[in-house]
Amino acid sequence: MLALGAGTSNGPAPHYSQSAVPTGLSNVIAVAGGAYHSLALKSDGSVVAWGWNSSGQTNVPAFLSNVLAIAAGGSNSLALKSDGTVVAWGDNTYGQTLIPTGLSNVVSISGGAAHCVALKSDGSLAAWGLSTDGQADVSNGLTNIMATSAGAFHNLALFNIGPVAFLRHPKNQTVFSGSPSSMDVAALGAQPLTYQWQFNNTNLPNATNAILAFSNTPLAASGDYRCIVSNALSTATSSKAKLTVFRSTPQFIAGGSGIDAYGNFTLALSGLSGHGSSILLASTNLLDWESVFTNEPVLGTLFLTDSNRSYFPQRFYRLREE
Repeated sequence: MLALGAGTSNGPAPHYSQSAVPTGLSNVIAVAGGAYHSLALKSDGSVVAWGWNSSGQTNVPAFLSNVLAIAAGGSNSLALKSDGTVVAWGDNTYGQTLIPTGLSNVVSISGGAAHCVALKSDGSLAAWGLSTDGQADVSNGLTNIMATSAGAFHNLALFNIGPVAFLRHPKNQTVFSGSPSSMDVAALGAQPLTYQWQFNNTNLPNATNAILAFSNTPLAASGDYRCIVSNALSTATSSKAKLTVFRSTPQFIAGGSGIDAYGNFTLALSGLSGHGSSILLASTNLLDWESVFTNEPVLGTLFLTDSNRSYFPQRFYRLREE
C-alpha cells in the first residue's frame, strides 16, 4: 500500500509517522486514516496500526480478530467484527471508546474528531462520544439509512427506501471440524428485511438471520453458502462463499486422565471430527493393541472409561476414528 502527505517521518507536527507504512505490510484489503494515525485491515481479519500514539490509538487490542471493517477517529480507532459487534480503543476523553451497551448487528462504522457512528442492519444509527453540536444524538428515530459517514463534528446519512442492496457478501472460510465458524451478510433496503441462508442451493432450517454461525462446525458443513434477502420491493441473492472443513485430529487432553470415584480409569479427548465411530485401543507393550471401547461419532470432546485398567501393571492408549 501507499501513503502520501504528512507523516513520512517522525518529527514536528504534523509529522507523526502516519505515512510511514510498516515494512512488509501486505494482504491489505481496507485502510483508514485518523488525525495523525493510520489503520490497515488485512485479509486474515487482523488490524495493523501506526503513527501518533498519544492516547493508545495504535495499540491494537491483542484479542482483536475476525474484523470486517475499520474506521479511525481523531485519536481513537474502531473495528467492526464479523459477529456485528464493535471494538474501540484509543482516546476516551469524551467516551468515544465506550461502546453503547447491547450494540449489535452493525454493518458499518465511522469516526469523527471525538465521536463515533455505527449503522445497524435495520437501517438505524447508533452514536457515542462528543456531542457538543448534537453529532452523537440519534434520538430523532431516523430509519432506512443505507450509508453514513462522520465528519469532525457532524454526520451524513444516505437514505434507502428502495430495493435490497448488499453492503457485504459472505467470504470463503477454512476451519477444522469442531471449531466455531460463521458467515454473514450486510444488506440494506426498505424495512423489514428477511433473510434465508442456503447450503448448496437448499434452504437451511432456522437460518433466517444476517449471521450464520456454527459453534462446532461438522465435516458435513463443507460446501457453498449464500443468503437470500428480501423486502416488499425486491429479492436479492448474495454471492456464494465456500466453507472448507478439514478433519481435526483427536488428541488426549493433558491432565484429563485419572481414577474416578468407582476406581475406573477415565480418559478425556478433544478434537473429534464426528465423522465416524471412536475406537479406544489399549496395549501393555506398545506392540499388541486391542479394542476396549467403541463410541458413536462425536464432534468435539469425548470422555471414555476403561473399567479393566486395574488388572494391568501398565497400559497405553490410542484412539482411532473410523
